[in-house]
Amino acid sequence: MKKLLDKILVFIALLIAGLMPVYSADIFSHTVLLMPNDLDNEKPWVKVIKNQQEWEAYFYATTAAVSYPIGKAPVAPKLDFNHYQVIAGGLGLRFSGGYSLSIDSVHTSEDAMTIHLLDIRPGVRCLVTMGLTQPTMTIMVKKTDNPIHYIVSEVIFPCAE
Repeated sequence: MKKLLDKILVFIALLIAGLMPVYSADIFSHTVLLMPNDLDNEKPWVKVIKNQQEWEAYFYATTAAVSYPIGKAPVAPKLDFNHYQVIAGGLGLRFSGGYSLSIDSVHTSEDAMTIHLLDIRPGVRCLVTMGLTQPTMTIMVKKTDNPIHYIVSEVIFPCAE
């Protein structure tokens, strides 16, 4: 009988916990913004964009390298820079394809923001393009005046043998 009562109490506790509201602002860490690779940086780089004017300058500089049909070029979207900022960065020049940059996680504390990145590299048996590449990533995060720390982990992508 005690085991049944314990199970009922656990069920009620889980039910109550499931009914508690969770606000998206409490769990938001970042949003990836799909942008073309920035082709002007041969070395690793980071740019923190804190206003619409800086965003538009970055947006149009990176999309200028892409060919669009006449009249179909994208327009920089308006972003809420009162609450968010954009962070763009890249690995620099790579001498083949198969490289990419990915966000593993973004953590915010009272005194800093930490962005964990994955530097994804092709394995030795991977077939890759023989062109120059510059992997980049652009994300939108909550606005902060605290320092931003970047932790980069190298990941080797295994390919079929």
